Amino acid sequence: MRAPDEWQIRLRPRAEDAYESLRRDGLPIWLADVLARRLEQPVPLAELSEGELARLPDPGRIPGMNRAVERIVQAIERGEKIAFACDHDSDGIASAAVLWTAFTDHFGVPAELLTVVTSHRLTEGYGLSMPVAERIKASGATLTITADKGSSDEERIAWLKAEGVEVIVTDHHLLPAEGAPPSALAVVNPKSPDSGYDPNLCGAAVAFLVMAKVRSRLLETGLRQHVESVAALLDYVAVATVADCVSLRPDRSWINRLLARRGLALINERRRPAWRVFLAEQEGEVTAETVAFKLAPPVAAAGRMNWADAGFHFFIAPTDAEAAYRWQLLEQENYTRRQVERQLRLSALTKAEGHQGQSLVLYLEEGHCGVHGITASRLVDIFGKPTALFAPSAGQDGLISGSFRGIPGFHVRDALQAVADAAPG
Repeated sequence: MRAPDEWQIRLRPRAEDAYESLRRDGLPIWLADVLARRLEQPVPLAELSEGELARLPDPGRIPGMNRAVERIVQAIERGEKIAFACDHDSDGIASAAVLWTAFTDHFGVPAELLTVVTSHRLTEGYGLSMPVAERIKASGATLTITADKGSSDEERIAWLKAEGVEVIVTDHHLLPAEGAPPSALAVVNPKSPDSGYDPNLCGAAVAFLVMAKVRSRLLETGLRQHVESVAALLDYVAVATVADCVSLRPDRSWINRLLARRGLALINERRRPAWRVFLAEQEGEVTAETVAFKLAPPVAAAGRMNWADAGFHFFIAPTDAEAAYRWQLLEQENYTRRQVERQLRLSALTKAEGHQGQSLVLYLEEGHCGVHGITASRLVDIFGKPTALFAPSAGQDGLISGSFRGIPGFHVRDALQAVADAAPG
């Protein structure tokens, strides 16, 4: 890594096609130049401005969408018990808030028919793990909707199906080499090979689009005479979009920019108790930067250190007092997370000192899998190398868990897939 006095400033290259397009749209030379140095291809001027939700492409272009919507509407009509299986990070927790609020506040489904199941990162692992599947079965649900996970969980989805629980996967992660889980009733994932939708969405955005289609279908079938627009859920989507670091570049995902802008505006309107409590601690309006550095870390910390439910209950808190209580819990978890991360980073830096390889692979006996990912990211920033960080798995003797972080041009999933192909099993 270069010392500060050796740093060099590299000018951004200008995308000439984008520059000429912006000049034709009437932008002054200086502004067209600034924007063109942040784009890779021409973008219509309308997609750089606020935009309208009516411009969103039909979510039906995502494979599995229509089948998923029909089954969800059927479950609502029959009064079935439904479980929402959501990830433990900020995107997953925001997804849970999207689903829960859509069903209870917009579709009129009684809360006693709904269950949110978030996985415990330390003891249950990632994805739709077996402990999570068992809790879903125990809830009595006949339909499970995943959010921000499920694309790689065929084994547990097949088990749930055999137990009489149908599974609809809504997700945004890359599908495994063998494809979407065949036991799922439907897989709604914009990264599906045959998808005609923006693949850069976060999990909460996918869940939101499913809810938008469910609303339309409820009105079309006459099951509901009036359903409030689910656009009111975009505050949750904005949090997830920023927290999950999906692209906000207009030449890559104008949809993400639109959803984030609309959602941030809703947060600043302070309609929910959660936002009133959060904004009371901020100076000025909430921006994407505020979400990234002030809101998302405490929400994610709950899932890193313990159960993620505190973030979900903060989002949907019915009163300011409840939201304030939940926010205090989240800030306490975030303080603990920072302390653990600091110690883990120091240990990792000591082990990495003098390492000459093209990647870093470290095992920390006293590690904490809840902060592996953050620590690995810090090491990538420092050393500029793909990094894998391992430690004993909490509560599972003989097992280790780890987090991987890549660098531009090196996708960790592709590397792991190559290993799996070379040495199956």
